This record gives sequence, structure tokens and C-alpha cells, in this order.
Amino acid sequence: MATNRQRTEKVTPVRRRRAIELATDVARRDVSALKAGRPVPRMVLANRDVLTLHNKLPGDLPTYYMNRLFTCHDCGKEEIWTAREQRWWFEVLHRSIRSVALRCSACRKARRGLVGVGANLLREQCARLRSLAERPPSPAALAEIKDALNSKWWGVRIAAIQTLGRWGGAEEVARLEAIVATGRAARKCWGRDWEVLAGRVADKALRRLFPDRS
Repeated sequence: MATNRQRTEKVTPVRRRRAIELATDVARRDVSALKAGRPVPRMVLANRDVLTLHNKLPGDLPTYYMNRLFTCHDCGKEEIWTAREQRWWFEVLHRSIRSVALRCSACRKARRGLVGVGANLLREQCARLRSLAERPPSPAALAEIKDALNSKWWGVRIAAIQTLGRWGGAEEVARLEAIVATGRAARKCWGRDWEVLAGRVADKALRRLFPDRS
């Protein structure tokens, strides 16, 4: 005679399959209603043409967005990422379709306040890097630029590249050429956006130095 646990283990896969089939059937009817222009609570039809343009990774794109529950990464509060917010995130801001909501609105506002302070510090650092170009490069200035090129902040790296271009010495030109070459190679690879951007900034700096550059 089968025990309760054995019966549960046998029934659970059946229940799971039925639940999936029911959810799929409901979603199919809801999507049909959305496509016909009828509103469906907590759901919004996705524009797959827009999603295709900005999502090159393999995987299925959604036909619709549905309200999602998530737990805030900072405060632990349970929040809802609405279907309309998802559409704005993916189709207007063109974020990766694999991204998810992490923070509630209150924690996002608090974080923006902290980021604002950090942004001021970054602006000051970028201004200092550009000011280095107003005088010949010293060993200390070269070391500072080298550190800036390895910064995690794109703006800091760009300021460093621009300073190299304004110095325009043989060593600086060689470094810019290397950045350009790396950027061109990165165009063939996914996930190397920084190298591509750096290559373009370096190429622009070189064109200012050498207007006839091809």
C-alpha cells in the first residue's frame, strides 16, 4: 500500500503540469484580448519589433508584460513591478529583457541621493584629469592617467583618453592607437561596449591631432 509521501510524489507532477497548462491557456486568451484592443487587468501587450532591435541575446522575447512581485534588495519590502513600468523600462529605455526590478521606489530615491553626491566627486575628478593637459605630462600626471584608464567609471576613462590626445606626444599617440585597435576588435564581440566606446573617443582625439588621418 502506497504511503502518503509516495502518493504526493506521484500527484505533484500532475498538478504542476495542470497548473502550467491552465496558466498557458489563460495567458493565451488574455493575449488575444490585448491584441483585439480590449484591456486586461495587470497586463500590457509587448512590442516585439522594438524588443528585437535592442535585444540580441538568444532567448524568447515576451508577448506581454504582467505585474510581477519582487523583494526589494535594500529594505526587504515586497513590491510590484507593474506591466506598464516594464514596458517603459524595456521599450523606452531599451534595457536588457533579462533585467529585473531590484529596489522599491523609496530605496531608489534614497539611492539617487547618494549617487548625486558621487556624481559631484566624479565630475571633479574628470575636471582634474582634463586640467592635467594644460601642462606637460609629469610622471605623477602619467601615473594618474594610467589609473584613470582602469577606472570602473566610463566618464573618468573618457577624460583620461581626451587628456592623452591633448598631450599628443609619441607615447600618448601610441597608447591612443592601441585603444583604437582594441575598440575595432571589440566590435565583433558581445558585451565589450566600453572598448568600442573608448576606441571611438581615442580615434576622435587622434583625428584632432592628425586631420588627414584616414
